[in-house]
Amino acid sequence: MNFWNMSLHCPQCGGLVYARSQRNCGFCGAELPPDFAFSEAEKAAIKAEEEERIKAANKIKKPKISIIAISCWLICAFGHVWLAMHEQRQMERWVNWGFAAAWMGLAVATVVIFQRQRKRFESQSGVG
Repeated sequence: MNFWNMSLHCPQCGGLVYARSQRNCGFCGAELPPDFAFSEAEKAAIKAEEEERIKAANKIKKPKISIIAISCWLICAFGHVWLAMHEQRQMERWVNWGFAAAWMGLAVATVVIFQRQRKRFESQSGVG
């Protein structure tokens, strides 16, 4: 019997069996015949098809380094460098150099984090 192209109905109430993985009818709760369920071969085929779909989707969704985040950090850093170079008072100059260093640190940290995430993603999904 080819169950792929035909609709199955509960022998008890006549309700449509909408999931072959269920053991009981979704309408009356009666136990469905064992031949309604997927065979082991069908389960294996479905699982293999799902794994192929996931593998193909992982190839498409490869993570990229966030250029926007890195450029924002660098713009802030260079803005504080400019302020530090044009500041007349010594204390504000050091504060601006400190902010510039902090923004540069964030840019470097962002690159490192995204590189680690990319390596982890590639090792888990087998995508190169």
